[in-house]
Amino acid sequence: MSLSNSRIPKTAVEISETPVELVYLEEITESAETDSDNQELIQAQAALEQEAQQLAVSRQQLEQRLEALESEKADLLNKQAEWEQTKQTERQEWEKEKQQVYQTVTRFLYEESIQLAEQVVQQTIDERQLKMTPLLVEVIQKLPISFEKLCVTIHPETLEALKAEHADDKEAWLMQNIDWRFDMRLGYGEFSVEEEKEYFEYRFPEIFAAIKVQSERLLAAKGGTADV
Repeated sequence: MSLSNSRIPKTAVEISETPVELVYLEEITESAETDSDNQELIQAQAALEQEAQQLAVSRQQLEQRLEALESEKADLLNKQAEWEQTKQTERQEWEKEKQQVYQTVTRFLYEESIQLAEQVVQQTIDERQLKMTPLLVEVIQKLPISFEKLCVTIHPETLEALKAEHADDKEAWLMQNIDWRFDMRLGYGEFSVEEEKEYFEYRFPEIFAAIKVQSERLLAAKGGTADV
């Protein structure tokens, strides 16, 4: 084929004013890829937003649960405090009632013992004839505590009677380890014992034994017998 045959004849060329849009395949491919990437990004963003919402809901539920637990804990602490206060009040009332009952019973026993002894020996018993030291020593030895020094509240006449009585070495040591205090409201032979928080009150706890011994002696001296 010669070069002359490859030429386009001038008569075959026409000039037109109609615009023609040229489309390049590379631009079409890039536009399709961009749309696909944007769609994936939108989907990923939507998934993240949904997950964030779920996390927010879970966090709110957790906070509500924690608040409920704190409220339950506060209620339990309040109930425990109320229970402890109730038990303490009941314990104090029981101790007070026990002390009152003890004082009433011991006072009754003492008075009844004196009257019984007077009926047996048919004469009035002078309470000051009773030995104070054995009563006090025996009661203190039976205390349910160990102590280094006791505080004993007593009537002055009772202390004078104790000092006037002859005591052996053991009793003398015991008497020296007592802090004596006076209360004029107490009767002869009555005393209260204190050791730290412990408190004991006695009104002749061994009155039966003491009266029995002395009444038997009085009856023996008169030549009579009697059962107490």
